Amino acid sequence: SFVVDLSPSAIKSVSRELYALQRTPPDDIQIIINETNLADVQAWIRGPDGTPYENGFFKVKLLLTKEFPNVAPKGVFVTKIFHPNVADNGEICVNTLKKDWKSDLGIGHILLTIKCLLIAPNPDSALNEEAGKMLLEAYEDYAKRARLHTSIHAQGGKVEYSRLDSCRKSDAQDSPKSDKNPLSSDKTSTRSISTTSATDVTSKPQSSPKAGSNVLTASTINNITQKRSAAEADLEVKPVVKSQKTAPMDKKKRNLKRL
Repeated sequence: SFVVDLSPSAIKSVSRELYALQRTPPDDIQIIINETNLADVQAWIRGPDGTPYENGFFKVKLLLTKEFPNVAPKGVFVTKIFHPNVADNGEICVNTLKKDWKSDLGIGHILLTIKCLLIAPNPDSALNEEAGKMLLEAYEDYAKRARLHTSIHAQGGKVEYSRLDSCRKSDAQDSPKSDKNPLSSDKTSTRSISTTSATDVTSKPQSSPKAGSNVLTASTINNITQKRSAAEADLEVKPVVKSQKTAPMDKKKRNLKRL
């Protein structure tokens, strides 16, 4: 098996991109994630319509090296295919994986490039010389041969491709229910607690902020303070009222003593 110790940064970036591609893959591409070996990237590519590879399902591999992403991965067709840029052993020849490689090109870009090869083969860099020659000199013969290979070798992947696509769509439908803005409920409860606690501390219910307000404004606080001060002033008057009521009772006591 092909096992490579990728750098920690490469593992992080590859893992992030693979899961992103699995959730939202490019058209006609389904990602297979090998969690035990991220250096062995696999995917299914559906043959583009209007090409000799139409209705075929081709499995490809990208073999990452220790130097990735500074060094391009090796691309391989696992499914047998008749194509100018694919050798008999499945090795893929494309400039993106050779002289045109850049470290910021991601896995998704590579897979799209391979898909484009099925639409527009490049006979100038042919690994399969027979296919390259037929493409240039007798396209109908080339297309007939490519369709034959597709019908023989590229039909078995349809079931797995469809399964991966169904799983992806199912996960996409379920995720909004479980991951729908998970912070929204926390934020709402925090606002409610903050408003309630501020109201309890500063005043009675009649002096609480207006309904629907989650923020205590300066004017609201001033109103609460004024009402609280007025209430405290009323309480300070009560002892004076009590002393006025008790004064007549003292006079009655004196009159009783005189009698």
